[in-house]
Amino acid sequence: MVKRVAIWSVIILLFTLSILVYNNQQLPQPSDVLNSTKNLTNQPYNVLTIENINGDWVTFFKNEKAMYVGFLQQNWLGNWRVVNGSGDYGFLGDAAYNPTQEERNGLVWGASGLSKGNEPLYSYYYGMVLNPEVDEILLSTGKGGSEAVPLIQSDKEGTRFFFIKRKAEPIVPFELKALLDGKIIATEN
Repeated sequence: MVKRVAIWSVIILLFTLSILVYNNQQLPQPSDVLNSTKNLTNQPYNVLTIENINGDWVTFFKNEKAMYVGFLQQNWLGNWRVVNGSGDYGFLGDAAYNPTQEERNGLVWGASGLSKGNEPLYSYYYGMVLNPEVDEILLSTGKGGSEAVPLIQSDKEGTRFFFIKRKAEPIVPFELKALLDGKIIATEN
């Protein structure tokens, strides 16, 4: 009897461990974002993309009013949840959504930061490029000079995204510029 209980205990333990290992090897899915964000507001969300950017899983999602960006973090059970820069439940930042093509040239972008007291820890610059004619996005910060922002191609109708994470840099001043054939068509600062 003791031998039988020991064998079944080992079988159950191995089965449980195999499920945990399997769950922890799964990549984040849109359903993970939706499950994690259903309690943030009473509005439904649409997951725009999930990307691995420099080792961080980042998701862009929206509702009728705003586009949101957040990190995805996996717990020990293998479940994914949307977290902000400090690892707490919630999103990292948002930007007003529903821009008309004439007002924003097909761009939704924003910036946010994480600090400890007055000491900046991280700055985040993010956005969605709906305008297929935009060639390049440039980011200028307080350090001076502009740098091209890498655009992430989504599988949804040519929409592109960008996400920049900077360590120990104040969020302001900053300026994002969208270029078409070398000419600035929109700015945000």
